[in-house]
Amino acid sequence: MIEINLLPEDLRRKETVRITLPEIPIKRIAIIAGSIIVGLQILLAAWAFYSQFETTRLKKTIESLKKETASIAREKAEAASIQIRLKDIQTLTDRKFYWSSLLSALSNSMSKGVWLRTLSVTEEIVTVAKPAPKDAEAKAADKKSKEKEKSKEKEKSKDKEKSSKEKNKKDEEKPKPPAQIKQSLWTLNLEGSVVGAGQETAFVGLFLKQLKNNAIFHDLFSDIDLSTMSQRKVKEFDVYDFVVNAKFKQGKL
Repeated sequence: MIEINLLPEDLRRKETVRITLPEIPIKRIAIIAGSIIVGLQILLAAWAFYSQFETTRLKKTIESLKKETASIAREKAEAASIQIRLKDIQTLTDRKFYWSSLLSALSNSMSKGVWLRTLSVTEEIVTVAKPAPKDAEAKAADKKSKEKEKSKEKEKSKDKEKSSKEKNKKDEEKPKPPAQIKQSLWTLNLEGSVVGAGQETAFVGLFLKQLKNNAIFHDLFSDIDLSTMSQRKVKEFDVYDFVVNAKFKQGKL
């Protein structure tokens, strides 16, 4: 039999709607969550191990670089020391002369009854005129020649103008003081004594002559002169003390 509900729709009894929830797989979710946590822990442990490995490797690299830096510093110090030695060797090889050859020449020039007590080198600062370059000398000569030509032309003018111009010209042609520079003059001082039973002066003169005739002394020195000579008594002997000054040539010392 078919039942028909003729009540208005708002008066009708509403049926209860049942909501059916699906079953939640708690066990499965727990397994998945546990797997994720374990995976994260494994990743963190791997990252920590990798970080420790990288830290150890960097420490070893730093230690290696420190050793290499120390080695490079030692090599640089050795190279600097070698450079200094090379400069010293170059200085020795580039010297104008060797003291050993000078002393040998001095020994070969010694005469009878003469012996040396001291040997020293002194420096004297002197002021000399600066040498003019050749180009400047040529320009000065040309200038003087032009001035002479002009003066000849001016001689044809009036007497008053001629006299005044000649006077001005003489004032202009007055030589200017040359530029001065300072130079070092080096002198070898030889102090010695001589005993010769009346022939002391001759022995010292022979010593000077042998010095001047020596090739090394002739090449190194411009003047070799006897500076002083004095007499003193040593027991029953007459001893003459003398000083010889030898001036080095420019650029030889």
